Amino acid sequence: MIGRLELAEIEGAEDIHRAKMWDAFGHCPEGVAGEPCRAAERDRYEAEWEGQKRRIQAKYGAMRADLERRCRTTLTRAGGQSGFRSTRASSPTTPRRNASTQSTKMLPCTTVTQAPS
Repeated sequence: MIGRLELAEIEGAEDIHRAKMWDAFGHCPEGVAGEPCRAAERDRYEAEWEGQKRRIQAKYGAMRADLERRCRTTLTRAGGQSGFRSTRASSPTTPRRNASTQSTKMLPCTTVTQAPS
């Protein structure tokens, strides 16, 4: 999920950056005379873009590292409690159901005490 967010932010920032670069190209002279201007603008914007991309990647790298740290902390805590859980009885010592409740759920039956006449 974090990787998808990072990619979306990079793509969005790249689109904005590219539009700014094309606008800067518009200030350069037309044709061959504008080639040095366009090359300089391209170099400037590429350097700026690489720095911006590194900052985005660092931000999401820090998010991943923080998430992993928190997950490891949670797993470590759970691991420390597992010894506590294994020493407890697997079922409670007192019954969960009342014995009289269980007997009322049984079907009634008739007991014959005398032979039919």
